[in-house]
Amino acid sequence: MTDPTSDDVQDDFILQECLAGRSARSISKQLSLTVSEVNAALDRTLPTIDNAMRLRHISLDLNRLDGLLETFYKRAIEKTDTQAALAVVKILERKAALLGLDLSIRPSSPVTRSRARFQRSSSSAATRRWAGSAASYCRNALSAA
Repeated sequence: MTDPTSDDVQDDFILQECLAGRSARSISKQLSLTVSEVNAALDRTLPTIDNAMRLRHISLDLNRLDGLLETFYKRAIEKTDTQAALAVVKILERKAALLGLDLSIRPSSPVTRSRARFQRSSSSAATRRWAGSAASYCRNALSAA
């Protein structure tokens, strides 16, 4: 049997190395482990991210952004600071991204759908026949002239 404390020490070492930017492959070579074993150690040491944790982090980020927004908005309005105004816009963009407000409700716009219909219709046999007849018409008109 392996000593559980040595496994914990090794798992912590693997986590610290990954946080320092080392790849799982290089760590596995150093410790004579497989990449799967390194990933398993990371799974044991890193917290599980469930929906409740995700929502908690989003809520915390939104509160932080609100604090920043208040500070930079005042500076942008009262002092007409363009850099503060730019920060306000970026904060609002980040809030919208966190809340999913920038997502399109429809997967494609009416313009995209009409372009797709045009492209399908323009590649039809009737269109190719018409294009061929127009080309032959032009050739005949040029040769007659």
